[in-house]
Amino acid sequence: LDPRLVNTMALEWIEEQAGRPFFALVHYYETHTPYDPPAPYDWRYDPDYKGPFHPFTQSLGVEVLRQRKEGREVFSERDHQHLLALYDGGVAFADEMVGALMDKLDQLGIADNTLVIVTADHGEELFDHGVFEHDWMFNTNLLVPSDLNIDASMPAAIRTSGQMYGTDGNLYDTKYVIPDRSYAGLY
Repeated sequence: LDPRLVNTMALEWIEEQAGRPFFALVHYYETHTPYDPPAPYDWRYDPDYKGPFHPFTQSLGVEVLRQRKEGREVFSERDHQHLLALYDGGVAFADEMVGALMDKLDQLGIADNTLVIVTADHGEELFDHGVFEHDWMFNTNLLVPSDLNIDASMPAAIRTSGQMYGTDGNLYDTKYVIPDRSYAGLY
């Protein structure tokens, strides 16, 4: 399945909705296993890798964990660097797709009155604590990025406060903006 198809279909649908209020949830999957981003992202961050972990699939991760439990280490530091490079490739691909979505909103003339929330469904454990994927209660899984594109011209909203970690690791006070339900056409 072409991972760009998510954006192709989402952008077509958004274009059809551009004249009226809409809600779209666009889920980019390239930061999940298998870590196998599309070209050119698959080799962008580690073009010289020659090991057995390309792409890195869920079954490979399970095998690495099984062999570690048996006292065998088949997953070298070099392999781990490549896993991180594949993940970074998936993130870069998702970033390109979000950029294309934002460009489409600009092209349609609706970017200034569209609330865009970019977040993640979970973090990812990349053997930081000896395990992988997201079935663990570590901050690598629990702390996710969140970015809100809020324009001053948006309708009245309910404001709540909270805290969020920045990409620099510091904790910041935040103001969340939740549109009035009547604006969303729910009531």
